Order: sequence, then structure tokens, then C-alpha cells
Amino acid sequence: MMTNQPQLKDQYNDNDYHNDSEDDSHNETLLTKILKDMELQENLHLDKKGIQTQDAIEIASVLMYNEKVKQLELGQNMFDSKATFSLAKAIGLNKTLEAVSFYWNNIDCKCATALGKALQQNMTLRVLDLSENDIGDYGAQSVAVGLKDNSSLQELNLKFNGIGDYGTQAIAKALQVNTCLQTLNLELNDIGPIGAQALGEALLNHDTKNSKLAKINLESNKITCEGAYAFAKVLSANKSSLQILILNRCNIDNSGTIAIAKALKHNSTLKELYMNCNVFHDSSATMKDDDKVTDNFAMALETNKCLEILDIEWNDIDEAGTKALAQRLFTNSTLKQMRMKKSKIGYETEKAMNMAHFYTQDIHHVARGIVKKHDYNELVNNLNFHKLSDHETKNMKTTFWGWKATSRLVDERNRLPLHHAAETGLKWKEGAQQILQANYAALSVIDDETGLCPFMLAGAGPKSDLNVVYELLQCNPGVMNWW
Repeated sequence: MMTNQPQLKDQYNDNDYHNDSEDDSHNETLLTKILKDMELQENLHLDKKGIQTQDAIEIASVLMYNEKVKQLELGQNMFDSKATFSLAKAIGLNKTLEAVSFYWNNIDCKCATALGKALQQNMTLRVLDLSENDIGDYGAQSVAVGLKDNSSLQELNLKFNGIGDYGTQAIAKALQVNTCLQTLNLELNDIGPIGAQALGEALLNHDTKNSKLAKINLESNKITCEGAYAFAKVLSANKSSLQILILNRCNIDNSGTIAIAKALKHNSTLKELYMNCNVFHDSSATMKDDDKVTDNFAMALETNKCLEILDIEWNDIDEAGTKALAQRLFTNSTLKQMRMKKSKIGYETEKAMNMAHFYTQDIHHVARGIVKKHDYNELVNNLNFHKLSDHETKNMKTTFWGWKATSRLVDERNRLPLHHAAETGLKWKEGAQQILQANYAALSVIDDETGLCPFMLAGAGPKSDLNVVYELLQCNPGVMNWW
């Protein structure tokens, strides 16, 4: 499991570090303020401050033996490679730093070499952000050398760095021996099938007990179906700790996607899979079921017990495919989000989704695509609310959120969902609030069976909840005037 890590966020006030590069006195004020804060503050957000080379070197000289700063953000500044070399040396010797960001700083392969050496020395750094630079394959190889000997880094961001297959292969070799990295971001690089295959082999060959890599982001790389096959093998083998796999915009076709879908049948670690904006489709009328992406995902959902998010938005999926997926939601108890925006969804599929959303307690969000026909009146007639038991009602959580037709549905005893929620003791934050938000008018509807309003039902019987009573009354205090 991934542990909590320092998050690099922009929380500073621009007025704290005023800088005018044309005025030496202002530069001196900026540097003086920074050096003072380095003795007092743990988190320094110095990105976009116009820090120049000499100032950065001064900061590095203090940082080398500083025992206060834990988080240092230096993105989008004006210093050159000389300053980066000084900062890298300081990071290598520092004993307290946990998170450093150099995003968008024109860092090249030579600077990356210095930072790779810093990783070999530093044993406290947990987050390193080198995104939006230009380290290329040679720089990635230098960072990989540092990863082999590092025993603390948990998150490495190499987004948009011009890294190709050679650099990725070097990183993959480092992953086979690294025992601490949890998150690797390689988004928007030039990685092809060879690089993806190297990453897959690294995950297969690594000792499962020692590997902690839980998230890989390869979005916007051209790994194609060959790269997808490599990750399918990883998922099938169940030998990695991978929990989140991001393959959006990777030019993956049907064969690669189906391989991953089939692998999900056997996988017991992956929780989130993102494959939007690829090139797979189910639009051909002559396709066999075995050749359809959605049918393979549907079969995987029948047996998979760990996937929580499946994102296949912006792919050419027809109505038959979306309906097949929707029907599997009845038996799957773990999936929480299925994203199918821009898929073709007709009325029958819409009804199946709503029914699955209604009966599957752990589903709290099904992202809908283009609805060609929508008739809520018929939908309401096809939903049988009275079939839910007290246990099912209590565990609905956010079942009705966003589905206003369902929240207005009455059962054979003329009871609304809010009546059931109040009577069965559904907690406010566990679903009662969402049910109310979907249909505020229910606050004023008297239960035919008991003659009580929802707030009264919430306060009556052994399952009464005073917090729900209070919240319901606060939303409609005028109901008290009826008695």
C-alpha cells in the first residue's frame, strides 16, 4: 500500500518573496528572506520567484547542512545548470529533505547526472519532481543509476522529459532492484512498445515481497498493443504490487485492450485502470463476442474482486457493449466507478445501468455516455424499490445521488426512499444526505403507513438517529407548524 507522502503544493503568498531582477536591492531582499526562512520553516514554496543563478547557489550552500527544511519547491525559476549542480550536491549531503521539485527548469541530461548522484547519497528524500524538463534518455539513465542505490524515494515524476525507450529500459532495470519507489510518472514522453515491455519485465522479475511500486502513469506514450501485452502479463501473473495503471492515449487497439481485460480475471491487486482515448472499438456488427472489448471486460467483472475504477471513456463503444457491461454490475461488488463518456448508450442500457446502480450497494457513480433515448417514466415503472431489504437500504450509501427519478420512486406501500432511510437508521454522512439532496420535496411527504414525516421516522423506534432528525428539521423547519 502507498503511504502518505509530502505533497508539493503552491501555498505561498507571492508578496512574501518579492523580486525585481533589475533591482539588486530587491534581489538581496529576496535572498535574505529565503535564507532566514530556511532556518524557521519546514516547507519552502519558491517556485516562480525568478530566482537567478547566484541566489540559487547561495541557497544550495545553506541547504547542504540545513536541518529544518523538509519540502523545497523550486519550479519555474531562472537559474542555470551551474546552480542546479550546486543544489544537487546540497541535496546529496542534506539529512532532512523529504520532497524537492525542479519542474520546468530547463534541466538537461548533465544536470540529471548530478541529481542521480544525489539520489545515491541522500537517504531521506521521498518525492522528486523533475517534470517538464529535458533530461532525455541519457538523463533518465543517470536517474536510474541513482534509483538502484536509493532506499527512500517513494515518488518520481519524470513527466514530459523527452524520454524514449532507452531511458525507460534503464529505469526498468533499476526497478528490478529498487525496494522503495511507489509512484512512477512517465506521462507525455516518447516511450514506445520496447520501453513498456521493459517495464513489464521489471515488474515480473522483481521479488513481490520487496516491490512497492503501486502506480505507473504512461499516459500519452505510444506503447501500442505490444506494450499493453506486457502489462497484461504482469496483471495475469499477480506478482506485482501494482494498484493503479494509467494507459490513456497510448494508441492501444482491440487486441491489446482485450489482453488486459482477460488479465483482470486473474488479477487481485489492481484497483484503478485508465484506458480512455485509445483506438479500440466495438462498432463492427460482424465482430464476434470474443473480439469485443466490452464483452471481455464484462466477463472480467464477473470474477474480479478488487477493481474499483474502470475508465474507458472516449473510445468507439456501441450500445450492445455498454449494455453488456451494465448487466455485469449486478454481480460485481467492488467496482465503484465505470467511466464511459462518449460511448453509445440507448434507453435499454440506461435502464440496466440504473437498475445495477440501484441494487449494487458499492456502486456510487456510473458515468453516463450519450443517451439516444431517455424515458424516466418507464424507468420508474421498471424499478421495484420494495425489493430492497432493511440491510440493503441501510447500505445504499450514495445509490440515489444524481438519479432524481429514483429518489422520487415509491414502493408498493407508497413509501419514498427518504422514508426508508429515516426508518432504517441510515446515517447522515453514509447516504441519508445524498438521498435528500436528490429529492428535497420528500421532506414534506407524510408516510401513509405511520402518518409521520421523515424527521419523525428518523427519531422513532430502536434505530433512531438524533443527528438525522436534526439535519432533516434544519432543512425544513416549517414542518413543525403542521402540528
